[in-house]
Amino acid sequence: MYLLEGEIQPPGIGPKYTDFIEDVAEAEYKVRAANIHSVDYKIFQQKVQEALEPIFETNPVLQKIRQGKPVTESEILQLNGVIHARYADLDIETLKTFYPDTTETLDILLRSIVGMDAQYIEQSFTNLLQNHRMPAQAQRIIDMLIGHIARSGGIKMADLDKAPYNRIYEGVLGSSEDEVFSLLKTLELPDPLKEITLSIKD
Repeated sequence: MYLLEGEIQPPGIGPKYTDFIEDVAEAEYKVRAANIHSVDYKIFQQKVQEALEPIFETNPVLQKIRQGKPVTESEILQLNGVIHARYADLDIETLKTFYPDTTETLDILLRSIVGMDAQYIEQSFTNLLQNHRMPAQAQRIIDMLIGHIARSGGIKMADLDKAPYNRIYEGVLGSSEDEVFSLLKTLELPDPLKEITLSIKD
């Protein structure tokens, strides 16, 4: 057997790399809106909170919203002015796009962002239950509901299916059950869409 040897070639020069130096001054950056609804809502919520939280205790319009009282269109415009002062591209009307199927007014939808006044909620339950004797277990659940409503600006009926709130279906509220459910119904919040496709502008 014969081994045929060909001419030995030098190794190739390999891939070629070119290093471009970027001029930072000429670089252009653009913010693109995400097309996932939940992400955009969190951004919107965060900005509205940052703009309004410092005036929770001093702004009369916010105080009315956080106490479940109706507000006028002109009062909503006042709040819009406060938000525009911090974020020129932010508008309260945008909130409606996250709840396309609801007929609730903007002040109620805003409660889901700014929350409700805990003392107001507590007083509402106190007035409701003053003629009922509440066992300790029921009172603990009511206290947790008050905290949840204050943070969330209301209650979603689906929340009542989760522990520990689902205990109210076990009769722990006694004679106050119907009245408690009636109060919770007035504090009900709509469910936003979990996902929405938004137009993206360059």
